[in-house]
Amino acid sequence: MNDLARVNEEIYSSSMDQMHFVEVDHGQYAESKKNLIQIAATNAQVKDSLYGLAGRGFHLYKSDDTTSWFVAQRKIVDLWHRVRQGELSVADSGLIYTMSSSIDIDQCKSMLVIFSSMADDLNKSSLNRYFEPNFKSVHKFVPDDTLVLRIADIGGVVGGFYMPTTFDPLSASKVSNLIEAIISRHGIDRKRVVLYGASKGGTGSLYHAMMSGLTCVSVDPVVHDSFYEQTYNDSHWTAGSLFTLKKEEEFNQMVTSYSSRERADYESIGVVCSPRSPLFDSISEFTDKIPQDSARVFISNNPKIDSHPGVSRETLRTVTGLINSYLLGIRTEPGKVHF
Repeated sequence: MNDLARVNEEIYSSSMDQMHFVEVDHGQYAESKKNLIQIAATNAQVKDSLYGLAGRGFHLYKSDDTTSWFVAQRKIVDLWHRVRQGELSVADSGLIYTMSSSIDIDQCKSMLVIFSSMADDLNKSSLNRYFEPNFKSVHKFVPDDTLVLRIADIGGVVGGFYMPTTFDPLSASKVSNLIEAIISRHGIDRKRVVLYGASKGGTGSLYHAMMSGLTCVSVDPVVHDSFYEQTYNDSHWTAGSLFTLKKEEEFNQMVTSYSSRERADYESIGVVCSPRSPLFDSISEFTDKIPQDSARVFISNNPKIDSHPGVSRETLRTVTGLINSYLLGIRTEPGKVHF
């Protein structure tokens, strides 16, 4: 059992490399039924300690009234019951994922990769916060021959956005390699591969479409860190040193690389957004940098959209139509569409 002073000593020592689990006594910092993530929202000292733990690859997996338990990233596959029970698969790289389809997987001719958004309770004391099961009923709405791949986003405190982190600089490459391996293993036509996600998942789908030369439907992606750092007290845990670059820097580098290489004619960077979302200006600024032969920007003016989460909720029918058209190899014209 460790108090924060002891934890802080261990964070900066080599002995932590050998640890599998860390227990933190947080009882003196908060009322019962709070974990270290929740306490950190209003306690700068605790926040620094939690940044330190995440920077060394330790993730909250359980808590009670007085204690928060952390597991080393390398031991998650041994601890997480969903992995041990076979519900989740583990790639050679250590990535955790699931694959499903309405028919035999070897008969699938298209693939939808779903990148998880933030968990409904992003501060929960469970590893499930890294694997939000968005669009659970997706098989009802896509062609039967679609293989659906979901990849966990283990990194940072509440997620790594499927991007490089200081603890695991190769995390994005591992995601890209897994997608490519499954495309190759099952003989999927790259023209019929779609990367989809909303919010944090939108960040991941957009980033990896540009990285891998695939098509995406990215819904209101987070492409700049400032909003959540300034408006929501760093609720995405990006203000510290957990990531190798800020999102705006990472995406600027990505669009430079994307613009300079030869692209296949089927590549489509589809982004769904709305001026009624607080992220609209940063998304517009970024999509204007994408080569216009690849960019498809769908702008919803639906009056029911009153927030960032509302974009995904109120554009679901449009998004489903876009996903299906791309899964079937049908391409929309580049440019901006208001609906």
